[in-house]
Amino acid sequence: MPDMLAYRRSEGLANLFAAHAATQGAYPIIEKDKTASIASKRTGATFTYDYVDLATILAAVRAPLAANKLAVLQMTTPDPDSGNGVLITTLLGHASGEWIES
Repeated sequence: MPDMLAYRRSEGLANLFAAHAATQGAYPIIEKDKTASIASKRTGATFTYDYVDLATILAAVRAPLAANKLAVLQMTTPDPDSGNGVLITTLLGHASGEWIES
């Protein structure tokens, strides 16, 4: 069973939170620029939806993160409960050494 703690963090978070607040104010509005069309194998009906791909999101957020001395890391580990799955841990870190992960 996975650890029930929702997140881990450095002792202090003041610098990280100040930088995160500034970063959030600098993010641009990201418009959905892609459309997917899915056909149901069971009914034959088709539906579509609009979305933003990960590359577009990363391109939009990298400069505001860097300008505020923030970094996002994602690490994978094998999921011992699934046999073949992976667990992803995301860490938001600040140049001060403060961090929070989940």
